[in-house]
Amino acid sequence: MSKSVIASLVAGGLVVLASAPASAADWSEKISLCAAAVEAEGLAEVENYRVKFSSGASRKLTIKLIPNEDGETLTAECRMRRGEVSSVTLKQS
Repeated sequence: MSKSVIASLVAGGLVVLASAPASAADWSEKISLCAAAVEAEGLAEVENYRVKFSSGASRKLTIKLIPNEDGETLTAECRMRRGEVSSVTLKQS
């Protein structure tokens, strides 16, 4: 392999590694937005739960609300649009 090809591969790898924290921050923000929407809709008091990522896609995020004390685990599904929660549903797991 030539030096330019190796340099390109190394540079490409660094770009991928540099972008990983940004996407993690995006997911963290989406999880926070979803939890805030659950609270704003009056579906659950989020401070009484530990919020855990369950699954996600570009427009749909699912989080688990695990109670700090006794109680049932809840599952919240948030529909995202343009960086905001457009709808939220809650069900018991």
